[in-house]
Amino acid sequence: MRRQVAVGLGIAALFGSAVGVLAPQAAAQELAPGVSCDGFTCRNDTDDTYRVEGVGQCTDFGQNRITGQVVVRQRVRPHSTENISVSCTRPGELWRDPIWIDYRSAVVDNSRPPTGSAG
Repeated sequence: MRRQVAVGLGIAALFGSAVGVLAPQAAAQELAPGVSCDGFTCRNDTDDTYRVEGVGQCTDFGQNRITGQVVVRQRVRPHSTENISVSCTRPGELWRDPIWIDYRSAVVDNSRPPTGSAG
């Protein structure tokens, strides 16, 4: 009986530690002082516009694995929280659903965004 309890507790402890290791990080990743990202959202608490860059992981969920990667690059305005978009759609490819972003950097980008008009 004691052996069964000990084995049961050992398995429970092993499972608990595996869940702790595999669980996503609860805290946002700070990319620069005052700029942090978590999931598909970035927050900028500074007076500057930042360009956030990373790699989006894509899947088609039918494959149960990562089926593609795309570069993610988006500007985050000062004192704002913004959703980061990932475009996993590619002609002729099956992967279409973003599952996470591996954020790499955030750099000051106070240049004006293009207006779309020439001249």
